[in-house]
Amino acid sequence: MKRLLAVLFLFFLLMPARAFSSEEDELTYEGQYDITLKHEFLEFGEKKNSLLGAVDLFGTLDGYNALFTYFGPQFNISDDLTLWLLAGTLNETGGGMAITASVWADYYWGNEDVNNIFVEGGYYIPVDVFPYQFYFWTEYNRALKDDVNFGVSMELFGNAEEGELSEFALGPHIGLGNWKIWTAYDWSPSIDGEIVSVRLIYEH
Repeated sequence: MKRLLAVLFLFFLLMPARAFSSEEDELTYEGQYDITLKHEFLEFGEKKNSLLGAVDLFGTLDGYNALFTYFGPQFNISDDLTLWLLAGTLNETGGGMAITASVWADYYWGNEDVNNIFVEGGYYIPVDVFPYQFYFWTEYNRALKDDVNFGVSMELFGNAEEGELSEFALGPHIGLGNWKIWTAYDWSPSIDGEIVSVRLIYEH
């Protein structure tokens, strides 16, 4: 298992390095981090539904930062499916702010729930300088031994007013406990050139 993890981490590190050297294709490299802290409280209903409060700090190594906040009910639809209906805010570097409406869904299946898919959709209503924007994230995870998982993730972000995608990123990830590394190829249709990003993710 340790040898497999070493090979996978090496692959994740070499993939952006290769892209960074491909100047003729106008590929660039971007380092990112994403830290999410969640807290469930006030259980209600027969299925022990609850309220969720969460904060998510996202940033890039070139100095961009955004803080997301979420609050709303969590519904345990079944033993395998959980649904969240959330509201919150987005605050970013430079003073931009928006009100957020977000829906999350988490589903497990397979023998001992080794397969998992998580989906998040969000809509951002501007308070000041932002346009109306939309967000979509989905990931598939396959659990291994020793709290290790791997899979693939996709992220979309765009301008809802003009119907333009500012981000379309897709790539593999590997996780260990609360930590995850996601290496993604970002086509970014509204931005010149293409990006390969490596995102270090912590969730608790």
